[in-house]
Amino acid sequence: MRRPALAALAAGALLAGCPEPPAPADPSFAQDVAPLFSSTCAFSSCHGGTAPPGGIRLGPASNVSPSEVRSALVDAPAKTDASLVLVRPGDPDGSFLVRKLEGRFEDLPCGPDHCGERMPQRNFPLSDRDIQLVRNWVSQGAKDN
Repeated sequence: MRRPALAALAAGALLAGCPEPPAPADPSFAQDVAPLFSSTCAFSSCHGGTAPPGGIRLGPASNVSPSEVRSALVDAPAKTDASLVLVRPGDPDGSFLVRKLEGRFEDLPCGPDHCGERMPQRNFPLSDRDIQLVRNWVSQGAKDN
């Protein structure tokens, strides 16, 4: 009787402490990144309605395909400051989208008080794994895959 109880306790302790699996090193936009945006950013009051902030539609709520979402982000100027690029392929630190997800606005030309807020605004910040997923996608060239 004592062994099953200990085994159950040990299994529960292991499961409770299981970390998230790491982000894929070479993620697919259609399978990994677009669904993340869709589930965290593409609500009707955010980047999914008919008039989303910055004109950026990020998912099914806006009836756009993953390729259209990617096209709206890659090499596109930020509405906040046209000198900033939303997604600069190969350069996550030079990508305004990544900086918005991380909440890092220091040294940007729009300044910390004029770059808007950390994204997503009406939800919890993305997990470290999810941010790494976006960083990996950008680092790998922000491919349309």
